[in-house]
Amino acid sequence: MIIESIDTDTEVRRLSPIALIANPGPSGYVDLLSGPMDRGWCAGYMCQERISTFFSVVATGMTYEMAMTSTPPQVLCLHLPHSPSSEAVVLRIFFPKPQRYDIYVDSVFVPPANLNISAAGYQLLPEDPTHPQAFLPTLNNVVGTNYFQRSAKLVHVVLRGGHVLDIKTTLVITLTSGLMVKEDEFYEQNLVLNLANLFEVSPDNIRVISVMWEDSKRLQGRLEAEVASIPTTSLNGEGEKGATGGEVIPYEKLVQSLEKAINRFQDRSCSNCASLSVSDPIEPPPKEAPPKATEEEGTVVIPDVEPFYKQQEKEAAEKIKESLAVTEYAEPSSILVLSGVPSSVVQYTVFEMQPSVTVLDKEGAPISDLGHKSDPWQVTASLSGGPPGAIVIGTTTVPYRNSTATFTDLSVSKPGEGYNLSFTITYPSYAPALTATLVETFSSTQMSAAMVLQQPSIVQADSPSPSLFNLLTRTLAWCWMARPSRARHLWMNCWQRLLRDTLRLFRGCMYQMRPCQCSPLRTSYLRHQT
Repeated sequence: MIIESIDTDTEVRRLSPIALIANPGPSGYVDLLSGPMDRGWCAGYMCQERISTFFSVVATGMTYEMAMTSTPPQVLCLHLPHSPSSEAVVLRIFFPKPQRYDIYVDSVFVPPANLNISAAGYQLLPEDPTHPQAFLPTLNNVVGTNYFQRSAKLVHVVLRGGHVLDIKTTLVITLTSGLMVKEDEFYEQNLVLNLANLFEVSPDNIRVISVMWEDSKRLQGRLEAEVASIPTTSLNGEGEKGATGGEVIPYEKLVQSLEKAINRFQDRSCSNCASLSVSDPIEPPPKEAPPKATEEEGTVVIPDVEPFYKQQEKEAAEKIKESLAVTEYAEPSSILVLSGVPSSVVQYTVFEMQPSVTVLDKEGAPISDLGHKSDPWQVTASLSGGPPGAIVIGTTTVPYRNSTATFTDLSVSKPGEGYNLSFTITYPSYAPALTATLVETFSSTQMSAAMVLQQPSIVQADSPSPSLFNLLTRTLAWCWMARPSRARHLWMNCWQRLLRDTLRLFRGCMYQMRPCQCSPLRTSYLRHQT
């Protein structure tokens, strides 16, 4: 039997060792497949390039269990090249993440044994705990007969000689939602419609896994469901209609639907949702083959450089951990300021301590995620108080990640008293109107200039003249207004004149052998030209 990865990273991502267990149970035995040797060459040593093709010796008429060390490929190819179609084996393949695994025989889709043919779309019959063997294929079934045993995370499939069998991982959003439904919304078809509206997909793309009612009087319960593309009729059937009706959803659109659903839940648009937990779909492999190891990245021992195979092991472990992660989302209720700003700051100077805020749920616990990680919500800081015309400078809008929104470079434009900062969720535009302000106000002092000259015996300038400070301040302000987005020639001209006049000022002070009390230079060109 040949086991092969069809993903684009087949040469650089190691799947082995693969465990192949014959006759699983106390009388079975394990064959560890390490795969082919390194096929690359890096200046006399290995580059860690291996094709993910494994050759195993199996006896037909038996059952085998298989598990891979790394994350399984999203397209796994299996075939018995030298056996007639009358010879068969039953495979039980372990997949760590419950997704949907579509089976194709000679590139043609084969529906699972528990497909509910009486239901619209792609609906599966649930596993019967009283009769767990009901859907399991046997050696007497035709090639491709399959069933995903969700409780054991095993794909059961029949493989026969003379056919090529592909197992394609279909990207699935797995969600668990707490329910608060009315009596007329009790039925499953109404729950499916609600989820379809939440994700903006066809009801045929929603598959209910289980509904567990906790309180029949108040109609509270928990719904577990999947949102996924409908399987295509052929293995490479991108863009074609689904094999069972419904929409074929690419990965990008699936993520967009997930972003919208999370936003609607957290902005309280989903009246029936009491809670929401989501397991993200696995990102598909790159369309082009990833870069391979070089001489510097291979297993050649280089001081202070981690070998490439070690990097691969860490990446594989991180991918498995990330794929199994479940994110719990909560509805925001209030904003809490974690850290403020110093009581006294200097104008145009970045605050020594930057503010950060967190968002709390109705129980007062910090919310780890607002929005999906690919499209996080954003918090904006705005200035109040102080003299007229004062503004806050810096990155005033930051994303909310890992339970906080942290600002890094805020400052104010004018000296003054009674300043305060407020923080508001501004993205998405329909987010709840939540705002928090600093507990105490702060003040800002005027920025002062200081010159340090290398020859204090010639010129001693303990404090600069106001004319120097005014010159630099007004010139910098004019340069900001003439930045490249407005006029490139003004920008270049501004800095050339700033350098020229500053040098002229210093030369005049040193020539007169006295402290810098120079008269203001001509600054008519600093007037803002629109």
